[in-house]
Amino acid sequence: MKFLLAFIGFLPMTTAIGILCKPWDNKTDSRQVFTLETPLKTGDTIFLNATGSSSKSITHFIFDLYEGTPLATDASKNASLRIIANLNTTMMAFNTNTPDGKYKEEPKLSPVKRNISFKIKILVRQLDYQIFVNDKLFWTYNFRRPLLGTVKAIGIEGIKFTSTTENSCPAYFGRRNSPDFQTIVIEGGKVNILYGPTLQDLPPVDNSKGGIEI
Repeated sequence: MKFLLAFIGFLPMTTAIGILCKPWDNKTDSRQVFTLETPLKTGDTIFLNATGSSSKSITHFIFDLYEGTPLATDASKNASLRIIANLNTTMMAFNTNTPDGKYKEEPKLSPVKRNISFKIKILVRQLDYQIFVNDKLFWTYNFRRPLLGTVKAIGIEGIKFTSTTENSCPAYFGRRNSPDFQTIVIEGGKVNILYGPTLQDLPPVDNSKGGIEI
């Protein structure tokens, strides 16, 4: 919520903004899928603030950007980007899932651990995803398949939230224009999608003097 309020306060008064909220099901540890009203495009930004699952039955944190809008129970999923971290080891990998199989994984040492808070930021750029972990550039993942117009859902599993707000979501707020960018904020038991200007174009903010909390 602090992020949302700071983001809205930073925008010019003449800029239209819309906010769509989707509640997280706190009763399940399994994969959850959230559909997007409009497909991802260059300039969109995704934030995830969470903690690695404490359940011993959950072995991996998985974050998928799905092509189309699959169900959480679908056995076959096309993912433009899959981030997968083993919660019991020190490895994280990046991949693309297709009907014909997976591309070669790109493993890295993982900062995502069980019971440890972490932050992920993904910038959708013209030719790649730029991935930040805990405020540091961690990996740049080049598109393996065409992106524009295909990614219409996000799937997540293997996390918990250190604190949650009221699980009910308010009605859609504001208005959305067709050229608006999406800023997707996943925190506090909710998935908030903000429509408006892109954060990628905003200048750096000195948080010691107040500003956007990333």
